[in-house]
Order: sequence, then structure tokens, then C-alpha cells
Amino acid sequence: MTTDPGSAPRSSRLPRLLICSSLLWMQALLTLSQAAVPSAITGDGTLGTTVTQSSTIHTITGGTRPGNGPNLFHSFDRFSVGTGDTARFTGQSGIANILSRVTGGQPSAIDGVLRSEIAGANLFLLNPSGVLFGSNASLNVQGSFHVSTADFVSLADGGTFFANLGQESQLTVALDITVLDLLTGVDFAGEQTDAGLPPGLAELLDDPEYRPEITQDWVRLLGKIQLRGKRPQSKREWLELYLHLKRMLGQ
Repeated sequence: MTTDPGSAPRSSRLPRLLICSSLLWMQALLTLSQAAVPSAITGDGTLGTTVTQSSTIHTITGGTRPGNGPNLFHSFDRFSVGTGDTARFTGQSGIANILSRVTGGQPSAIDGVLRSEIAGANLFLLNPSGVLFGSNASLNVQGSFHVSTADFVSLADGGTFFANLGQESQLTVALDITVLDLLTGVDFAGEQTDAGLPPGLAELLDDPEYRPEITQDWVRLLGKIQLRGKRPQSKREWLELYLHLKRMLGQ
């Protein structure tokens, strides 16, 4: 177990589990698509994260790997991947999870490529201030991709990775990870049903043309999205959002 010192490939298609909280700033999708986004990727000095830029490639090395185990922890002051740029995570073999937090209080804007060159590793991005995805965003990882505005990540052996530097994190080697949205109390690693979905989304899920392709992961994502502070209301609006997200994720 390591105590956080900051305390006071192939292109992925639909991620196997895409975790989003109710505060995920998906309402900025259309806004980001209208203007170029600048990159801002800097470590916060707490976990040994190093960022080196060469042209449009921002290579991320270092970090903290407790016990040389399966988890690699990174900590950023700011993390935005600009239009046409690439954030490239690297590391040694044997890493199963790359857990990244953003602590500087600014939302992350992703309008470039998120890439991991660690074979099979899952990538987690945790930013309580929000995560914005533009129309140019793309993903290149071999494992799952998880993004959340939750306040912390829980590890199965009792470890906790807080996004707030004022809270003491316990960084461990546990493989099982849960992301909690403290505002709703929902465990997004658990199963959800279609009960309680907005009417338009429920109607879309009843459509035999789309039901087979809208997996549980898609239901989790769509059920939490707001556009400009409002949820889509009709089946047509939900369908347009679903198709837009598919295009954004390269489906």
C-alpha cells in the first residue's frame, strides 16, 4: 500500500464500460466541435507524473506503481487534449489499470486522441470539475476506458484514490475498481435496469431496430447525459444523440 504524497495497440470501439456521472459535461459536445481546443497537460507534482511534448504528442511517463503491481497512478493539475494532439500513456508491462486524476479544479476538454501503449491496460480518467468531449475526440486503448466526475475511486482491498489533494489516498495493488458518484450514490460498476429511464429513451430501447445494438453500457451512458442542462425528450432526440456519440467514438 502506498500513501499519496500529495495529501495534505488497437483502436478501441465502444468501450466495454464507459462510466459517466450526472455531472459529465456532455452538453459541450456541440460547442467543442465549433472551435479548436488547446492542449494543457501538466502533472501536479504529487505522484511523479511526467509529461513530455514533442510536436503534437504529449507523452506521459512516471507515475506511482505500488509494489510494482497492476495499478499505475497518475495525477494531473490540468488534463486537456487539444484538437489534433495526442495524450500518450506509456509504462512497463504487467500494468492492468492506469488511474488518472485531475486535481486543478479545471474541466478537461478532449478533442484529440487518448492513447495507451500499455498492452491490455484499462484507462481511468477522474475529474470532478467535468470532462468535455469534442467531435474530434478518439480513443486508442486495448483495455476499457472509464471516465467520471466522481470524487474518488475505490479499490477492492480498501484502498481509495481521491481526486481532492486534501484527502489522503491509499494506493494499493487491488485489481477490482469501483467508481462512485457521491452526488447520486449510484455504483456505476453494478448492474442497472431500464426502470426509471426518461420516456423518449425507453421508447428508443423498445424499438426492435435499435434494441439489439444498444447495450447495457450504452444505457448507462445515455441515461446520464444532459445537453445544455436538459435531457432529450423524444425518441428522435435520443436517437440523434446516440448516433452522434457513435460517430464520436468511431463506431
